[in-house]
Parts: sequence; C-alpha cells; structure tokens
Amino acid sequence: MFKKITKFSIVSVSGMLVDLGVTAFLLVFFRLEDKLYHSFTSLIMGHVDSEVSVVIFVNVLAFVVALTTNYYLNRIWTWKSHNPSVTNEYARFFAVSLSGLFLNLLIIYAIGTNCNLDIVAFQYLVPSLLVAKIIASVCAIAWNFVVNNVFTFRKPTKVEIENADDYCDYTDYEKDDIIDNDDDYIPKP
Repeated sequence: MFKKITKFSIVSVSGMLVDLGVTAFLLVFFRLEDKLYHSFTSLIMGHVDSEVSVVIFVNVLAFVVALTTNYYLNRIWTWKSHNPSVTNEYARFFAVSLSGLFLNLLIIYAIGTNCNLDIVAFQYLVPSLLVAKIIASVCAIAWNFVVNNVFTFRKPTKVEIENADDYCDYTDYEKDDIIDNDDDYIPKP
C-alpha cells in the first residue's frame, strides 16, 4: 500500500506540473498575460470583461489535460489496471477528481475564513491562505487516493466486462500473481 501511495503522490505532483505547464503555454501562446492582468484588475474593481472567460477556459482546459494524464499514469503505473471498460473507469476518475477539487476549495474556504493560521517559517511570514491551501491539498490527495482505490480502480463488474470498449475478453483466474495480472485478458478474435 505504501508503494501505491508513493506512486499516486508522484503522479499527483506530475499532474500539478502538467496543469501549470499547459496554463503557461496557453497564456504565452495566445498572449494572454496582458489580458490576465487586465481581467484580474477588472474583477477586483467589480467589472468583469470577456477576458475572464478566456482565463477560466485556459484553466479548465489545463485541469482536464492534467486530469487525463493523471488518469493514464495512475491506470498503468499506480494501479496497473486492466479494466476493459476504460470509458467508465475514466468517468469515475473524473468524478472523483472533481469531488477532490470541491473538497479542496471547501477546506480552503473553511480554514481561510475561520482561522488565523499565519506562521513564521525561516523568518518569513506564511499567510493563512497558503497554510490552508497546503492542508486542503493534503486532504484532497488523501481523499482522491482512498476513493480511487475503492471506487475507480476496483475489479471490473460483469456488466463492465460485457460492455467493454477495449478489444479484450476478461477472465478472472483464481491464482493471479500479485505483481501483474496480464493473464486475465485474452485478445478477442
């Protein structure tokens, strides 16, 4: 289990880097950095421009790309899933990730509005919001791991196997080796 948690954490960090990378690429590629500053200024002043929708679109697109890479890496590396119903498994992963995002935002809001967690680290003041974000991120990663382990990457059901979008038949053998269960899949003729 520790190995799985470590792999999941590494994949989560890589997803964060993909999210930041896609966001940065789109901002530079579409030259949105000036619009970004203008949009946030307008948002603070109370006037929302159409550029805000562009910024939201860029962030949503980056989130989806990062989520998709996280799904793929977790599927092949963390859980070594061979569930033939990839679409259903991806949809479950997407739902779990959205619930983790909601949990993250809820914790940030709850801690940020109700607690003063300003701390001093290495002679620098770390604001409450940053402390809340760290706590929320750890909670969301833990939530995502547990729910993905129980719900997303579970053993496929009979219905999922019958309606699989992969080109393999699934056969469950009693004596699977623990490390790799590739022998459960027999290519369809």
